[in-house]
Amino acid sequence: MAEQIEVGSALKVLNEHQAKAQELRERLEHVSGAAATWRESLADYQRATPDLAALEKAESDALAAVALGEVEQETADRASSLLAEGRRLAGELGPKIKTAHSTIAGLERKGEEIRATLAQFETARASKLKAFLVEEMEAEAARYVTAAAALIRHHSRIRALGRLAQKAGLATQLTGADLKLVIGRMESLKAFAGQQSNPHKSFLMFEGGITGQDQTKSQAAERDERQRLTAELGIEFESELQPAGEGV
Repeated sequence: MAEQIEVGSALKVLNEHQAKAQELRERLEHVSGAAATWRESLADYQRATPDLAALEKAESDALAAVALGEVEQETADRASSLLAEGRRLAGELGPKIKTAHSTIAGLERKGEEIRATLAQFETARASKLKAFLVEEMEAEAARYVTAAAALIRHHSRIRALGRLAQKAGLATQLTGADLKLVIGRMESLKAFAGQQSNPHKSFLMFEGGITGQDQTKSQAAERDERQRLTAELGIEFESELQPAGEGV
């Protein structure tokens, strides 16, 4: 089962920031959609708007043709009727076109405002993400130190058991005498404060099983393990042989 991550203050801040950014993106999408709809309406109005200049020219040409006796009056009347209808329709569509232009301009300004705010959010997101990741590193470092402490105990015990087994007859190469354990640390994380076995190696939390290390600690670990096995499991160990010349 995956370990559940506790929600820290930096994570809450990051989640709130991301939620607001998502709201802005959704708002921008809504505004962009509205602007696209109004552009389509504007295009429809413009396509439906008659070419008054062409209609006026047609009427003028027809009137001239009537004056020259080239066409009947009804031709000029028809041209005048088309011009009148064109002016009526243009008068009807004009305000709609003006409204569409004004609405699109407003929506574009609103879109730019949202984009600018969203850009600011994206810029600020990096610092909030960094704060969250550092918070996660601190939490993981605390778990790391706890696990490392347990591993150090197990390393000490298995080597102590190996020494006891060696005294009981187990071959040296099978006792774990050369079992090494090196655990790193990070100076920058609070959880590692005070977790340093060697003052000259700040990058190490623990270094064990190294030839020439403190034998006193090894002997103490062996003694503690022998006492534990005797107290908890009733295991008896042979006493150390006394030096020659001593005893009864």
